[in-house]
Amino acid sequence: MLQTMAAATTTTAQAPYPGKLDPYASRGNDGSVVDRPDPVVWSTDVSPTGPLTSVEVQHFERHGFVILRRKMSGSKVDAARAVVAGMTSGVATKGSTFDAGHRVIVSEPGKDQVVRSIFAAHHGDDALASLAMDKSVATCARQLLADSVYVHQSRVNVMSAFGGSGFWWHTDFETWHAEDGMPRPRALTAVTMLSRNDETNGSLMVMPGSHKRFVRCPGMHGANNWETSVKEQQTYGTPSREALEEVHRSSGLQVITGDPGDVLLFDCNLIHGSAGNISPTARCNVFVVFNADSNRLQAPFYSPSPRPEHFGHRLYSPTLNLGDC
Repeated sequence: MLQTMAAATTTTAQAPYPGKLDPYASRGNDGSVVDRPDPVVWSTDVSPTGPLTSVEVQHFERHGFVILRRKMSGSKVDAARAVVAGMTSGVATKGSTFDAGHRVIVSEPGKDQVVRSIFAAHHGDDALASLAMDKSVATCARQLLADSVYVHQSRVNVMSAFGGSGFWWHTDFETWHAEDGMPRPRALTAVTMLSRNDETNGSLMVMPGSHKRFVRCPGMHGANNWETSVKEQQTYGTPSREALEEVHRSSGLQVITGDPGDVLLFDCNLIHGSAGNISPTARCNVFVVFNADSNRLQAPFYSPSPRPEHFGHRLYSPTLNLGDC
C-alpha cells in the first residue's frame, strides 16, 4: 500500500482563470457545449516519462481513456472481491458515519438490502484498500497529470444481477467543479474491474473524444443535492438531451468491456454512463479518482455548500508518496 505525506488543502473559492469568466460555468440557464481550454495530458513532453507507453498516452489524449489489460494480479483482485462480498452480504443501510477508517455504503433506490456503492474504498487496512492504493496505477495518474497526486474520491460500484440500476450520462468534472470546488479538469479516474464487464451486465459506456468539450448543465439546485444524485438519475448536473445528441454525432459511443484485473483510466471530463443490469451476472468495479496537488478543492463554484467528505476528500487527502517510480 502507498505511503502518504501530509499536504495542505485550499478552501477559498477562486476563478480557475483569474480575470476571466469561468470557462466551466454551469448550473445556470445555459446548456451549451463549448471547447475545453485546458490540456488532457498535462506534460509538455511529447512522451511523458512514466509507466504508460507513448501509444497509451496518445490514446488517452485523443479518446479520453485507455484500458490497461491484466494490470492487477488475480490474487489481488480475488482478495479485494472477498472484502466487497463481506460488506455487501445482508447489508441494510442508507449510509454510515464517515471518518478516517470507515466507509460509506449507499443502497439501491428503494432497496435498502441491495448495495449500490461503497465510498472511501481506499480507507482501511484490508485487501480492498490495498488494491485501491496500488502504486502502479497511481504512477500512471501522475504521468498523465504531470503533478503529484492525491485521492479525491474512491468507491466500489456494485451492479447487482437482476436489477442493478444504471447511471445517467454525465461528466464527473462538471459535478466536482460545481459542487466540490475542483478548479480545473486535472484529474482522472482509475477503474479496476473485479468481475467480467461485458455488453450484457450494465458495463460503462463512453463517448470517445467528448472530454475535449465541456457540456454546461442547466438548473440551479439548493443544498444537499447529493442526497438524491448518488442514488437516482440526477435532476441537476446532467447534460440536456440536445447537448448529448450534439456530442454523440461527432464522438459516437463505446461500451467498455474487460476481465477481472483490467484497469480503465478515463479523463474527468469524459461523458459516460451505464444502463441497468437485468442479466443474471453481477458486475463490480473499484473507482479511484486521482487529482493533481495543484488542483486541490476550493469552495464549490455553483453550490451553497460542499458535499460530504467521502464525495470529495479535503480532510483525508494526503499527497501520495510514489518515490521515483
